[in-house]
Amino acid sequence: MPKIFNELLFFKDLNPMSIKIKKIFFRLKFPIILGILWLSCTGCAMQSFLKLPLANQLRTNLTRKIQINILLTHETNFQTAVAVDFLTVHDKELAKLLMATNAKQWFAMKNQIKNDFVSGAAIDLEEREYAAGSVVPPVELPWRNRNTVLFIFADYYVPGLHRYRSTKREELQITFNEKDFTVKPKNEIENQ
Repeated sequence: MPKIFNELLFFKDLNPMSIKIKKIFFRLKFPIILGILWLSCTGCAMQSFLKLPLANQLRTNLTRKIQINILLTHETNFQTAVAVDFLTVHDKELAKLLMATNAKQWFAMKNQIKNDFVSGAAIDLEEREYAAGSVVPPVELPWRNRNTVLFIFADYYVPGLHRYRSTKREELQITFNEKDFTVKPKNEIENQ
């Protein structure tokens, strides 16, 4: 047995079997270290090679969504474009604030809210502008948890709330008319 084993305190009282195991380990320690390094390097390379999604992308892909179908009449907002914001709010305090807010107030304070609340954590916002009578694709928004609230604000010329709020995750049909918009669950429309 090499002298180094005799000098190490923790090897003095070992039985012959455990000494053989230690010898095998010390002979193989260099290949083991190389193997661990190789696996860690190839793991990084394999992730980029396979283009595995990052954690944020996985969370977004696994998040339930709400779909909003849009119908614009030729009379929408007196035949002019209308700015519409679709947002899902995941923060209770912000949801309470927005429940007491009309569309004009929302559009006035929107930039401050976007600065104060982290996008994707407390709020998800889709900002759109639609021309009267146009055909547009549906809007999809994430529905992260049971406290999520959907808000829709439309910037019409005429005064009014021009706001919709819902705590249910269901597919919706929104119709933009001359002076306001209407929202109905899609299953309600199919049953008519």
